[in-house]
Amino acid sequence: MEALSQYNSTMLVNTENTLEDEYVPSDLVYLTRIINPNAVTLKSRHIRASRDAAMAISDMANAMCAQGHGKLYIQSAYRPLSSQLYLYQRSISKQDESDSEYMGAVPPEASEHRTGLAFDIGIVGVGIIYDHESPEAQWLLANAYEFGLY
Repeated sequence: MEALSQYNSTMLVNTENTLEDEYVPSDLVYLTRIINPNAVTLKSRHIRASRDAAMAISDMANAMCAQGHGKLYIQSAYRPLSSQLYLYQRSISKQDESDSEYMGAVPPEASEHRTGLAFDIGIVGVGIIYDHESPEAQWLLANAYEFGLY
C-alpha cells in the first residue's frame, strides 16, 4: 500500500521513473513510535517509513481494528538500496526463466519501498493477504483510500 492524499506524500516510482542510488527519504520514522500496538503488530521493531505514510497506516489500522476487521501486521516498509538490491538479486536467482509471468522483486532503482511510502501488510492470524476475496482484503479495498492509501 502507498500513502497519498491528506498526508501530502506523492511520488511516482517505477521502471520508467527511477530513484537515484543516493536517495534516502528525509522523514523516516520508526513505526514503533507511531503505531498503536493494539491495532498493529510489526515483524521487527526496526521497521521505518515516511512520517506521512506511518501516520496514514496507523490511522487505517486503528479504524480497521475498531471495526472488528483484525489487527494489521506490517512485514516491511522502507528498504534501503542495499536491502532492495539483495532481494532483487535473490529473486532473479530463483526465477524460472520459462515463466513469462514471473513477478519477483523489482530493481532497486524502481522500488517503491525505497520511498518509505510502501508497506507489505497482512492480518495477524491470517498472514500476508494474497486472497483479494477475503473479508480483510475487502475491507482494505473499500476503505484504504480514506486514509490516503492505495
